[in-house]
Amino acid sequence: MKIFLIALYCLFILAMASGITIAYRQAEGLVEPDYYEKASAYFSTKSAESSSGLSVVLPDSLQKGANQVHVTISTHGEPLRNAHVTFFVGNLSKKTYDKTVPMKETEPGSYRTTAVIPFEGVWLARVDIRKEQLQTSRKWFIELD
Repeated sequence: MKIFLIALYCLFILAMASGITIAYRQAEGLVEPDYYEKASAYFSTKSAESSSGLSVVLPDSLQKGANQVHVTISTHGEPLRNAHVTFFVGNLSKKTYDKTVPMKETEPGSYRTTAVIPFEGVWLARVDIRKEQLQTSRKWFIELD
């Protein structure tokens, strides 16, 4: 019985050491590198958005296949003109279907493009807006069944 307990104790120590070693070697890192700089950039972007009175109206929904994407952007109630706006759509499980397309201004503050979502799944959509000092984006997830 004593030998069995010693063997069990040694097995336990071996399992703990193996677990700690594997966890140490494959650590993904819970701490974000350059956290302060990234957080500072985020807060300065949000400050610029609020000071410019930015308002972004995103599409209600997107479907499988070709989509007409329409985004309306305004600052202080006035349309945001001549901004560089792009639309990104990407599948969460396959990066080969990620696509960024430029959006064209069809009316003052109204930007449109065509984006294709080839199959069902969870997709990330993002609208990037750049004009002079203002650089921001809006992200949302689309789940197609």
